[in-house]
Amino acid sequence: MQFPHGKIIVDTLEYKMAFKDGRLMGEGLGSLKHNKLWYKEKIKFTETGKYSLQIKHAMRKANETSILTKLKGVEDIGFSYEIVNPKKS
Repeated sequence: MQFPHGKIIVDTLEYKMAFKDGRLMGEGLGSLKHNKLWYKEKIKFTETGKYSLQIKHAMRKANETSILTKLKGVEDIGFSYEIVNPKKS
């Protein structure tokens, strides 16, 4: 995440997407599942200007070190934010 004044934050997150038996976690029907990963809860964006966010996966098979080049079954990824307790005008 890059802040308007140039500060950059880099995080590595571990997020389990499947159970040990291979079934996908999340809500949905059949093989189509929807998952949410909560990130940076209760953060305040105090700088005025443009923020940018880059997402890059580093998915690996269990107990292996090499990164997968393609995530089989992953159709889309998105990012959203929620305003919690907004200041009243």
